[in-house]
Amino acid sequence: MDILKDYVDEDIYVRCANRLVDDERKVALITTGFFVANSAETDGPPGAFFLYHALKKIGYEVALLVDPIVFPLMCNAVGYESLINMPLGEDVDSKAFARSIRDSLNPSVIIAIERCGRAADGKYKNMRGKDIGAHTAKVDEVFELLASESYSVGIGDGGNEIGMGNLVEVIHEGLDIDPCIVPVDELLIATVSNWGAYGLIRELEIASSRSGLLPTPEQQQAFVAKIVGMGAVNGMSGLPECVVDGFDAEVEQSIVASLI
Repeated sequence: MDILKDYVDEDIYVRCANRLVDDERKVALITTGFFVANSAETDGPPGAFFLYHALKKIGYEVALLVDPIVFPLMCNAVGYESLINMPLGEDVDSKAFARSIRDSLNPSVIIAIERCGRAADGKYKNMRGKDIGAHTAKVDEVFELLASESYSVGIGDGGNEIGMGNLVEVIHEGLDIDPCIVPVDELLIATVSNWGAYGLIRELEIASSRSGLLPTPEQQQAFVAKIVGMGAVNGMSGLPECVVDGFDAEVEQSIVASLI
């Protein structure tokens, strides 16, 4: 992200928050979940969960689009009625599934937080270049279908997430990975994707003149602990521990506290 930050506008979080607040229809679809060690990593679901609640508080209808690895982590957190569980498998008609989302929800805003997107060869890859497509629903089909209809936002921290298509050439030159080619209207980068979501929530507080949208450090850590108890893992180690991308609870809580 030290490389990419020079290619992203400094006011991008402010601009994105203002656009979300000013949206007239206020129907949002949030997606998250990155396959690691037979589960989902701890980066992504917390940011999606708290952004989900923040958007609801400013008047949005919000749905969460997940796949089977993330569904168990989120079903008790937001309720079944708010979840769309996109199936896995080569026999799944992902384009038809994307059309069904457009027809039923017709979101004005679509947001991906730490969500793997396909590379130029059509594969879904982790940071080691391993193909994780068998465990990754083709959520990016939704972003492509709605490219001209919905305001799209991607939050990522590694180069292989939905949205990194905005900077694919820069990533090719600066990083030894095969980046995601799926673009968005606004790409938000952060050291940890959850932190990007928290930063956006803080800007939503300012833009909407609403306090209390951000979680407290204690609420943030409690949610991480909850999903770890359900099987989520630290993306760096692959272990079920209350660590996000290698950062422990103290660092995580200090990030949230610095935004309040």
